[in-house]
Amino acid sequence: MKVLIISETFPPLIRASARIMKDLAVTFVENGHEVSVVTFIENHNEFKHITTGRFEENGYDVIRVKIPKQRGVGYFRRGITEELIPFIATRKSLNYLKSEKFDLIVAHLPPLSICSMVKKLKKINNCPVYLLLRDIHPQTGVDLGIYKPGGIVYARFRYLEKKLYEISDVIAPQSPANREFILKNNPDISPEKVSVIYNFKNPDIEPTHSINFKDKLGLNGKTVCLYGGNMTSSQDLKELLMVAQKCRELKDVVFLMIGFGKEREMLNQKANEMGLTNIIFEDPLPLDVFTSLVYQCDIGLMFLNKNFTTHNFPGKTLDYMNASLPIIASVNVGNDLKQMIEKGANCGFVHYGDDLEGVAESIKALAQDENKRKMMGKNGRTYLENELNSKTAYDKIMSDINKLKGDNNA
Repeated sequence: MKVLIISETFPPLIRASARIMKDLAVTFVENGHEVSVVTFIENHNEFKHITTGRFEENGYDVIRVKIPKQRGVGYFRRGITEELIPFIATRKSLNYLKSEKFDLIVAHLPPLSICSMVKKLKKINNCPVYLLLRDIHPQTGVDLGIYKPGGIVYARFRYLEKKLYEISDVIAPQSPANREFILKNNPDISPEKVSVIYNFKNPDIEPTHSINFKDKLGLNGKTVCLYGGNMTSSQDLKELLMVAQKCRELKDVVFLMIGFGKEREMLNQKANEMGLTNIIFEDPLPLDVFTSLVYQCDIGLMFLNKNFTTHNFPGKTLDYMNASLPIIASVNVGNDLKQMIEKGANCGFVHYGDDLEGVAESIKALAQDENKRKMMGKNGRTYLENELNSKTAYDKIMSDINKLKGDNNA
């Protein structure tokens, strides 16, 4: 089977979604399929070392298309860029794909603006579209106060969302709670059309540590609580600062924050204003170096904005499980990460909403019990290997597609 994967991000970009889609591409190849990937590279100095064009990598083809700068800009400019993406990406990618026919399109969402691109490629190839829905937009924008329901921007994104659902043959959000959200808010969609695929990752072998980060950062003998990822309103990391404040009496506990984002400088400044000496901010690292760092930490932290009405599964969950770190999370009410982490994997503690006291108590409990940290971390690694690997996701996709073919032949 010839498979076309459309993903906004793909390695060498250092983002969780990029790694997820690479693992999926590799798994399709390992199972005997021909794979091509279309992905986007922003016109930004940060990515000037990445060459656009078509390349053969790891047994599959990657078509990298240059698009205008999208991240780190205002919402208005980003909105214009997202409107331009499908026209630029479709035209450039078709230069490479016009002589090929695919049997399946796997589209990774966001962004919603790929709608017209997916529609055109589906028409050309006359094949099913499998939508890997990682964020439910525009609802996330409403939850974060970026725009209001009923406004022009919301109406535009809602239109694109509905069109993508219509074009797609299978819609696969990242949690059962999100599946229910889609069905509740889109009553015209058949339940049989909506599947569930959790985020996934191929487990790594522990890397050789070329850098001893605890030594480099002066953290020997410390219990390091790691937050690795974006620092934006989606995470509401001011709450992490308040948790760090509640843990100040734990002299051997340090909070290490790795990443960039619109709120990075604000958070650093606020931490200084609060007199927090137990927080260290570091810039993003190359993927292999970051993976090595995660293995050298002790607790993995996750924060999601409590105003979300949809339910995210952050990619950092997989990084922490991969490195056998126990997880402590603060998430929006109803997020089924709580059930997965506490009951399914038994690899940490999840708190809802404003329960920052509970988050701090969980950190204190694990910081003082190394055996429990190791036990929970091992549980998370086992759960990743058995339940959240890319082969599990591949099998689910193929099962859904085969069922779809069976229904069409009935």
